[in-house]
Amino acid sequence: YCGLSVNCDGTNSSIQHYSAMLKYNGKDAELVNLKPSDKPQDIYAYIAHHVEEEVRADAPAADFVHDCSCETVEGMCNSCTQMLAKLWLDHGITRSVCKRGVMTYGYNSNAYGMTDQIMEDLMTPYYNDVIEGKRAAHPFAFGNDANGFKAARYLARKLYRIIQRELTASTIGMEFLKDLVKLCSEDNKHFKLLSPVNFPFHQNYRHLGTNEIKPYMYSRGMRKRTQITLTTDNEEDGADDEQDAANDNTPPIEKKD
Repeated sequence: YCGLSVNCDGTNSSIQHYSAMLKYNGKDAELVNLKPSDKPQDIYAYIAHHVEEEVRADAPAADFVHDCSCETVEGMCNSCTQMLAKLWLDHGITRSVCKRGVMTYGYNSNAYGMTDQIMEDLMTPYYNDVIEGKRAAHPFAFGNDANGFKAARYLARKLYRIIQRELTASTIGMEFLKDLVKLCSEDNKHFKLLSPVNFPFHQNYRHLGTNEIKPYMYSRGMRKRTQITLTTDNEEDGADDEQDAANDNTPPIEKKD
């Protein structure tokens, strides 16, 4: 017998929570190893495979020649779509490329956020390598896009759509919770719930105010004084504050030229 704890990592805990919370028997629970299986499941490789299938549907013919009609980086013509599919298939749509987007989806990440993730994890390092002379060219640069933004946005949209389609427990669970929070917010209430084991969960956002306090200061012949009055919900405290202010005999501000 050994008293040392065993390090056991979860498989995408956000998806696990949604699957367990909904007692879901769909693909989600199986992919995050909540259901018995002969071998461990890999949700990231699974999603990457389906994303690659979607990209292959956009792939051009062998004699494809890119003829872009887009004037800005934000533009996306059919020729650009085919070119991006070719670039991604040449690069490889791997487990690691899709992993961060899958991991953060359960925390309400969307296609916009996944675009930023791909830029940060892949495109920007490639761009920096080119600038530093470590790489001859950016593998996703073409036309007027030098840093791979079009490629990041293209794959992020595919990734987000595939995740929504394949991980239905998370999609249903998040929409349900967001609807509850919206109803609470409209009624000016905080969202809170208890788990089946009575573990409390609170979504407690508050409006915070900031007061700038300026103490006595002597500068260039000027003497400044600022009075701060703090109010509370206690009427007695408020009355004490007013009495203190009435008894304040501090002389007024003096200004010297």
